[in-house]
Amino acid sequence: MLYLEKWDILPEIIKGLMDMKVLWLCGIVLPHLCDEFGFKKTVINGWISGMLEYIHKNSDIKIGLCCPIRNSERMRDGILDGELYYSFKMVSGGTINYYQDKRFIEIINDFSPDVIHIWGTEYIHTYNMLCAAEVMGKLNKTVISIQGLISSVVEHYCDGIERDQGEAFEKIRELSLKDKTRSEYEIKAIRKCINISGRTEWDKACITQINPDVNYWHIGETLRDIFYKQRGKWEVQKCNRHTIFLSHVYCPIKGLHYFLRALPYVLKEYPNVAVRIAGDNIMESDNEYGQYIKKLVSEFGIEKNILFLGKLTEEKMCQEYLAAHVFICPSTVENSSNSVCEAMLIGTPAICSFVGGIPSLINHKQDGFLYQCNEPEMLAYYIKILFEDDMLAAEISRNAIGSISEKVCRQRNGNELISLYQKLADA
Repeated sequence: MLYLEKWDILPEIIKGLMDMKVLWLCGIVLPHLCDEFGFKKTVINGWISGMLEYIHKNSDIKIGLCCPIRNSERMRDGILDGELYYSFKMVSGGTINYYQDKRFIEIINDFSPDVIHIWGTEYIHTYNMLCAAEVMGKLNKTVISIQGLISSVVEHYCDGIERDQGEAFEKIRELSLKDKTRSEYEIKAIRKCINISGRTEWDKACITQINPDVNYWHIGETLRDIFYKQRGKWEVQKCNRHTIFLSHVYCPIKGLHYFLRALPYVLKEYPNVAVRIAGDNIMESDNEYGQYIKKLVSEFGIEKNILFLGKLTEEKMCQEYLAAHVFICPSTVENSSNSVCEAMLIGTPAICSFVGGIPSLINHKQDGFLYQCNEPEMLAYYIKILFEDDMLAAEISRNAIGSISEKVCRQRNGNELISLYQKLADA
């Protein structure tokens, strides 16, 4: 399949962009701004940084960044490399902050954007920004990009966790109930919004069920630059055989408990399997899910096979993809997993649960494998197939590189977003 890396910005898109200003509302402080606020650089939401980099390199659009800060003493507005940034007080959990509307109106007045771009519906401040945009007469010039969908996620929080765990199950269930208010305001935001961009059939289905009249724009995911540089570098002959890599599994919806049930089946034939997991060791935390995972690991006797790697830089993530024999995404619900896209672009054979938007990324048995998330036998079966058959692993790898390259093409996705900005600015 053609790898689209030669898209030129069309003249009709460029026209009128010289003075365009777009205000981005983010759910995190982006990595390049972390020093400004005295934070360690984040390793999440890489697709936002990837798109920002593309827009900077390929257009004259002026981006204003609006970032959440929990500690009021760290709040500040400023300019970095000619780019305006603003901060606002982020409230935790499911608390609505009615003063947020006023703060966002101040920011809109100061920056005077032609378009407002909100990244994600998971946060209550998304609804606040929509209210501010409506007051300022810019609701029709506002777009939300779907990341996850908390109103759908909460329904799957306890999937696969046995009720006979008693108090532990109830405490894990309580975590999902804490997201009830966030879920309610996400639905309010989707109903209020006129324009939404998404990237999978699943998020489109969820969005249009909530708001059938919304303008839905499909815009693919843009990864960080390093993953494009490592495109197609995985080789079955050079990987660490029988090594499995998983990305962040910090909460129940990431499905680590399901994966652990599959591992004993694999160990019967491959006792030397090494499982490497990005992120901190949740078994060392005192939260209920971490303790549940610790119990499963002990019950299955697989302590020596599992290693948590801590927070990884993008460079180290690339190293793990390249070294792994197989990448696994065992989530109970997912939209468009960044990690799946990264693994496929590098070429690491991927096995993923058939949930949410994952089928929009993977064609079963062509460029990866899909399995029902609550069937550990099938997950183990596909792991063993890839361990046993180098020719199949190489074929899956080649096909994955080709298919995902089009979906995460920076030029196409970047130009489609720029084109959308033009449409909204002219609305």
